[in-house]
Amino acid sequence: MSYTRTALGSVLSVALAVAIIFLDAPYARSQQASWDAVVKAAEAEGEVAVRGAPGRNYEEALAGAFRKAFPKIKLNFTGTAGRDTIPQMLREREAGVYTWDVFVGGASSVLPSLKPAGALAPLKPALILPEILSDASWINGLKPLMICSSHNFLKR
Repeated sequence: MSYTRTALGSVLSVALAVAIIFLDAPYARSQQASWDAVVKAAEAEGEVAVRGAPGRNYEEALAGAFRKAFPKIKLNFTGTAGRDTIPQMLREREAGVYTWDVFVGGASSVLPSLKPAGALAPLKPALILPEILSDASWINGLKPLMICSSHNFLKR
């Protein structure tokens, strides 16, 4: 088992435990309703396109748990090197083509190219559930994972 899968499993375990603790709180119920609405809309759309690093291990680490948790949503994963992906994404964006819903890449490819081009949408506002926003759910908290001073974009 890789470190990534172990870390993901730990985060998911903590998130589940926190979710159970907050289950009776009114705030958690309203957040759960929002989450349920997002899942329902995603199931209606039917698929999500994810681009990340090449290789079966990366695909399994990034997509495996999602596919198990959301079997009604088809996850299309494309693994390519950032040096090939970034220029293609920038050309598509300039042409008004938005092929990918999610891009997982290193800061060295994202910071000098995608962020200045305005090709990133903030992630933090899309994090709905309180257990995901809780620093207790992340090793060293959520803030160190962000790449900018607004703390809206994930670093890793």
